Amino acid sequence: VAAERTLRELEGRLPGDPQLLRARIYVLTATDRLEDARAAMESLDREHPSAESAHQLAVLLQAMGDVEAAAVAARRAVELDGEDGSLRRHLSDLLVATGSWEELVRRSAEAGASTVGGGLDSWFKGLALAKLGRKEEAIKALSAVEAHGQPSAVAIAGSAAWLLQLGAFEEAERASRRALVPRPTDPALHHLLAMV
Repeated sequence: VAAERTLRELEGRLPGDPQLLRARIYVLTATDRLEDARAAMESLDREHPSAESAHQLAVLLQAMGDVEAAAVAARRAVELDGEDGSLRRHLSDLLVATGSWEELVRRSAEAGASTVGGGLDSWFKGLALAKLGRKEEAIKALSAVEAHGQPSAVAIAGSAAWLLQLGAFEEAERASRRALVPRPTDPALHHLLAMV
């Protein structure tokens, strides 16, 4: 209630201020008025477009269960700032959630894709290629995860599991062993290695 009152006073003195609109969105979200927060966030994104506002809209839409609309906003965020790896990671996660495999292959191969870090660009590309039934290309992409120096746990363990499913046993074993390096006691990884 106090936050609402303070915001109303400030909005009266500074109408249309984007920082106040952002504060209004936080209050609406915190008070679980998500539809109102969505309308305000869409307004902010329209009136003051930025990668940040598009990303925040995508996060809100995803939290509301509207994954398709979240992917649209996440695409816009990446278009506005293609060098931000966290924006690319969020978009890739949403493309997986929507089953947009062809787009995920394209986006994982475009300039700036490696900013996601930890070999996740190769992981996402390999996953999408596997889902599309392009086995040899998927094996090549999933095997490339290991070459990223410090691959993320998701990328290396995920690639090992998919390589196993694709029948690339040698590559799956190598990826499984690599996944164990930072997590030597992980029972799921030991199970995966035993399956190879």
